[in-house]
Amino acid sequence: MIRLEARPEASKFWTYASPVLALLVTVTIGVLIFLALGKDPVRGLQVFFWEPIKSPYALGELMVKATPLLIIALGLAVCFRSNVWNIGAEGQFVMGAVAAGGVALLADKTTGSWIVVAIVLAGVLGGMVWAGITALLRDRFNANEILVSLMLVYVADMVLSYLVFGPWKDPAGYNFPQTRTFDAVTQIPRLMSGSRVNIGIVLAAIGVVALWLFLFRTLAGFRQEVGGLAPAAARYAGFSSRRALWVALLVSGGAAGLAGALEVAGPIGQLTTYVPAGYGFAAIIVAFVGRLHPVGMVFSAILMSMFYIGGELAQSRLGLPKSLTGVFQGLLLFSLLACDTLMAYRLRVSKHPAVSMKEARMMLCAALAGFATVVHSGNIWLGFVAGMAAGAVLAAIFGVLVIWLNTNQYATGLALSLFGAGFSAFAGIGYVQEKLPEQAQFPIPLLADIPFVGPALFRQHPMVYLAMALTIGLIWFLYRTRAGLVLRSVGESPESAHALGYPVRRIRLAAVVAGGALCGLAGAYVSVVYTPLWVEGMIAGKGWIALALTTFATWRPARVLLGAYLFGGVTMLQFH
Repeated sequence: MIRLEARPEASKFWTYASPVLALLVTVTIGVLIFLALGKDPVRGLQVFFWEPIKSPYALGELMVKATPLLIIALGLAVCFRSNVWNIGAEGQFVMGAVAAGGVALLADKTTGSWIVVAIVLAGVLGGMVWAGITALLRDRFNANEILVSLMLVYVADMVLSYLVFGPWKDPAGYNFPQTRTFDAVTQIPRLMSGSRVNIGIVLAAIGVVALWLFLFRTLAGFRQEVGGLAPAAARYAGFSSRRALWVALLVSGGAAGLAGALEVAGPIGQLTTYVPAGYGFAAIIVAFVGRLHPVGMVFSAILMSMFYIGGELAQSRLGLPKSLTGVFQGLLLFSLLACDTLMAYRLRVSKHPAVSMKEARMMLCAALAGFATVVHSGNIWLGFVAGMAAGAVLAAIFGVLVIWLNTNQYATGLALSLFGAGFSAFAGIGYVQEKLPEQAQFPIPLLADIPFVGPALFRQHPMVYLAMALTIGLIWFLYRTRAGLVLRSVGESPESAHALGYPVRRIRLAAVVAGGALCGLAGAYVSVVYTPLWVEGMIAGKGWIALALTTFATWRPARVLLGAYLFGGVTMLQFH
């Protein structure tokens, strides 16, 4: 059997060969996808890898897509090299666009071209302020920067929606949620006529050189990395880990805000609800595929832009959904994380049998699995089982990659999210028009008649009662059983659990799969009972909110239940 053997030191060859192998794996899987859909794989690959570069105009459009991805990735590289996990670059991109758009709307016929500088600076400041919130909460209250920055993405989206639906809405825009088109004087200068490429690409190139000099040729860059990766060593050497945190997040937020400003004052030319294009999340892949190196990120930004343009062309020329872009993005990051294992391990053939390796944020795939099962079988309980199975499978993939292959759990979770969102939208095209019958509620006698509390708690679908029962069962399991004690010890002190002879990795994998199954059950509930229909992106961030809620509740089931009802109550208030 094939097994992994640790290398005495990281392989320099696989450091550079891993991204190439990951791309080849992604392309191979893409060929299989095209064949499964009855499409010509050569034509499919041509759409993704040849059409975006076949003419000067196509190359220009490729640069237009690559510019914001590269700028954001350059800022994220500073964060990740400093061990600061800024997952909210999308929100900083949006707030940079909002700030830049606010300045652009002040322009009139008497405004000079100087306003372009003001627009760009406003975008940078908008992104820095939004990232500064994360830095402040992490610095003063030790809040988790992953969750804070991620939740601020949704706040930024709401701020943008409020403005384009409200005070900034174009009165002559036929009631569309958008501002008026910005005046010509506010447009980012283009490099040549007949192309949409603007000075943003020049700023990106300057950023590549500046980041290379900062990271590899300055003491400040060395301090930045040490302050993030080894705070104790940094303090001993007189470096400030707090400074590393603030510099990383402000630089990253400023870069994302700059990209947002260049986008709204460049190709878009106004603020709309479509400004959040996913660049902030895709730039994370760009940063990792580019090995957090400025030059490497240039090539990975171009590759990611090919996926974006290829997805659009696949929709218009091959009749495939645009969500295929998300599938390829997730596959690329998945493949990279798996191939990166070869840097620290080598493959060996063993005569001994290998151990059988049979997050829970892929609710969309589970929602689709449950919905499709109910559509074809007519049995909602089979739909719940299918949702649990889909969630468990994706969680098992996550567990194997993170627990057995030691991949980065944040990057792996993001890859799952991108792949799940893209795959569910891609596979769910045929179910968009389907609608399931509404499920009946089952009131509990006497309890359902209690004022206020009765309708909220005891006049619900059986799945709601099951969720309450699961909460009580989980409390009993964690705090009243030996198995629960073992599970908690594996999470809190894995070294001690291993010393006592417990199979730490197997227990962790079992916990991850169980959590994935429950997330799958939640996804199936949303599509089968709560809605009940299938719409792309229907989960609307519920998985991320659940993750934040669990963390803020310090992993205690009773607090999670109370927090879930609090969030649910706030959500229902929006409809009233």
